[in-house]
Amino acid sequence: MSTEKEIERQRRRRSRTHGFFDHGDRGLYPGRVRFADEKEEHSKIGAWIQHIAGVSIPAIRFAISLVLGILATVAIVGPLIILASTSVRGISMLCSYHILPESSSVCRNGWVKPQESILSNLKDEQTPLTGTLYELGALTKTTASLDFIGLAMHTVSQNLTTTFEDFKQNKDAVDMKGDKTFLRLAHTASHTQKLIDALTEQDAAYRHEVVLYEEHGIADLSETFNQTREVLNDGTSIGIAALQIALHTIPYGSQSSLSYNVLQQYYQFFKAQEQNTKIAVFLSTESKLSIQEMIGGLSQIHNRLSKLSDDRRRLCSHQQSALCRWNPAYQAVIIESQLTALTWMHNVVEIAELRYKNIYSEVVKYHSALEEEVESYERWWMANKSIVPLRKLKQILATEEKQIDAFMTLFFEKRGVVEKLYDDMMSSQEAYDATKWRLEAAMEAKKLEWL
Repeated sequence: MSTEKEIERQRRRRSRTHGFFDHGDRGLYPGRVRFADEKEEHSKIGAWIQHIAGVSIPAIRFAISLVLGILATVAIVGPLIILASTSVRGISMLCSYHILPESSSVCRNGWVKPQESILSNLKDEQTPLTGTLYELGALTKTTASLDFIGLAMHTVSQNLTTTFEDFKQNKDAVDMKGDKTFLRLAHTASHTQKLIDALTEQDAAYRHEVVLYEEHGIADLSETFNQTREVLNDGTSIGIAALQIALHTIPYGSQSSLSYNVLQQYYQFFKAQEQNTKIAVFLSTESKLSIQEMIGGLSQIHNRLSKLSDDRRRLCSHQQSALCRWNPAYQAVIIESQLTALTWMHNVVEIAELRYKNIYSEVVKYHSALEEEVESYERWWMANKSIVPLRKLKQILATEEKQIDAFMTLFFEKRGVVEKLYDDMMSSQEAYDATKWRLEAAMEAKKLEWL
C-alpha cells in the first residue's frame, strides 16, 4: 500500500509544471514560475518583428536596385546626351562660321541650323536702344510743355470759373435755363485736371527717375556695358573669340559668354520699362480724350456767345433787352483764349501720347524677342543662337555709349532750364506771374518748346 502511494506521488511530481521555492520570505515571490509554458508576450513581439522584416526587406532591396539602375542609366546616358549636345553646338558653330557649307544637309537640319542673333541683324550705328532713346529725346525736348501743362490747365479752370460766374449773373441773356452744357463742362474740367496732374506726375517720375536711375535703368546699362567694353579692349581678339566659341559649345557655358551678358542686360532693361510706359500711354490717351471733350463743350458755348453778340448788335440799336445790358463779345474773347490754351494742351498731350506709344512698341518688340533669345542660351540641350562677332559687339557697345551720352547731355540741359525756372517761380510772386505770361504767350503762339 505504501509502495503504491509512493509511486503515485512520484508520478504526480514528474507531471507538475510549477515549482515552489522557499527563500525564507514568501512575500518576495508570491507568484508561480512556469517552466514548461512559452511566454506569450515574447512570442507576439517576435512574430511582429518577423512580419515587418518579411515585408520591408524586399522593399528595401527593390529600392536599392532601382536607385542603382537609375544611377547606372545616368552614368551611361548622361555623357552620351552631353556629348550629343556638344556635338550639335559644335556643328552649329562650324556652319555659322561657314567652315561647313550652308547648303549642306547637315547645316540645313533644324537642330543644327544656326539662327542670327538680334544683335547681329542690327544695322550699323544702330542698337536695341536706338528707337527708345530717340523717342525719349523727343519727349525731353518738350519737357517745359509737359511739366507746365498742369499749370496751364489750372489757369484754364480758373478762367472758366470766372466766366461761369458772369454767366450766372446774366443767365437770362445767356439762356442757361434747362441747359446742362455748363454743368458737363465743369465736370469735364475737374476730371481733366486730375488726369493732367496724374500724367505730369507719371511722366516726370518715369523720365527723370525710373528710366534713368532705377534698377536696370540706363545708368545700370551704361555701367555694365562699360565693364564689358573694358574686357573687350584689354584682352586679345583671338583669345576672347576662342573663349566665346568654347563657352558656346559646352552645355551651360554660353551663359558666361559676352553675348549672353549683353543680351541679358538689354532684356532686363526692356522688361523693367514695359509697365511704366503702358501707364504713360493710358494716361496720355485719357487726357487727350478729356481735353477733346472740353474743347467740344467750350466750342458750343463760344458759338452761342458769338451768335448772341451778333444779335446784340442787331437788336440793341432799336430796343432795350436783357441782352443789351450785357455784352457777350467780351466773354466770347475770353472763351476763345481758353480754347487756344486747350488746343495747345491737346497738341502737347497728343505728342506725348505718340512718343509713349512708340516707346511702348519698341519695349514690347525687344522684350519679346530678347526673352526668346535669352532662353535659347539657357537651354543646354539645344544649339543656341550664333555668337555675335566681336567686331559687331564692339560696334554696338561703342554706338550705345555715344547714344546714351547724347541723351544724358540733352536731359541735363533741359532739366537744368526747367529747375531754374521753378526756383525763380518760388522766389517771388512777380517771377511766378512772369512765367504764367510766358506760358500764355507760348500757347497763343502755339509753341511747344518755349524755354
